[in-house]
Amino acid sequence: MENAAWAVFKRIKERDAKRITVVCGIGNNGGDGFALSRLLYINGYEVNVYLFGDESK
Repeated sequence: MENAAWAVFKRIKERDAKRITVVCGIGNNGGDGFALSRLLYINGYEVNVYLFGDESK
């Protein structure tokens, strides 16, 4: 998850955006999205995260 998050984070850093929306599903891909959201947030981005799916999973 961390490797995927860092790879996407590096690409986002190349852009001029400071507001990012991350849409996550349940499962491993959702974990990648939350890891990315954390990296963006601690690096000063305004992040909105949406989770779709059964939250109990």
